[in-house]
Amino acid sequence: MFRFVDRHAVNHLVLVPGWAFDHRVFARLELPFNYHLFCGPSLTRFDEEVQELMNGLSFPKISLLGWSKGAFAVCAFAGRKPELVKEVLLVGVRRRYDRSELDAMRASLEKNKTACLKLFYRQCFAREEMAQYEWFKRTLLTDYLAALSMEQLTGELDWLSQAEIRPADLQEIGTVKFIHGSADAVAPIEQARALAEAVPQSELIAFKQAGHAPFLHDDFARRLYGD
Repeated sequence: MFRFVDRHAVNHLVLVPGWAFDHRVFARLELPFNYHLFCGPSLTRFDEEVQELMNGLSFPKISLLGWSKGAFAVCAFAGRKPELVKEVLLVGVRRRYDRSELDAMRASLEKNKTACLKLFYRQCFAREEMAQYEWFKRTLLTDYLAALSMEQLTGELDWLSQAEIRPADLQEIGTVKFIHGSADAVAPIEQARALAEAVPQSELIAFKQAGHAPFLHDDFARRLYGD
């Protein structure tokens, strides 16, 4: 399921958010594409939904941006359908999440969902990102705390327990960019660096003093595509 945003651009970009977020987190993003914002309840049919999207459109290839959890779905699709993919942007990515980490998150949710999510959201922002964090609190936090169900959150943790970034899935993609915050506490930048080294044609773009959501920085588009 996708929400189309016509930005009067030539190229098209699918954007997939991370765990405990939805497509609204991309509201400040200004990239030179028309957007297809993933807003489905789960990623279990992601490949089929992207294929259905492209069947209804007239362009042969699409660009994909996956953030955190979304990066796993984007990478897997690129590996299965490289002929349909023009460019892959992987933001705040890890090769995999250990089951022990996911079990600890599940236990924290079951103990106190609100407290768990508030702590997780705060960890997504570096100390130097108070402006970005205040925007998030003002626009999204209250709704997320109320709307996200335990079933949805734990179901996504189950999905994450099976997910992995495989460099081999990216070998046939001409343009691959790993975009990462140097102060990311959720996905340490060393993991992105190792993945980039395993994909020879890729580029690592590091944002200094940025946390898990570097796309919230005003210079994100310039760093990726210039002026």
